[in-house]
Amino acid sequence: VETAHWTDHRLCGELSLNGTKFFECSVIPRDVMRAVPLMLNDIAKELQPDRFVDQEQSIVEKLRELKGLVDEGILNAEEFETKKKRLLQRL
Repeated sequence: VETAHWTDHRLCGELSLNGTKFFECSVIPRDVMRAVPLMLNDIAKELQPDRFVDQEQSIVEKLRELKGLVDEGILNAEEFETKKKRLLQRL
């Protein structure tokens, strides 16, 4: 895709295939056009840095709790590593 732009509920763009350029326009249904701003808003919320910081802090707190359980002898090192891997996979 060389370029893309919206015009009159259509998505238009220049495409390049093996050096040959094409111009293509596709009609976008109204319900999709209305949904796009909502989807972009949802994506923006997901990408907010505060959310990642909060998630990282909660994982650090959980790891500290698990380490405390190891120190108290409630968990062994193998159980700690298993639980730690599960927590880190959530990132």
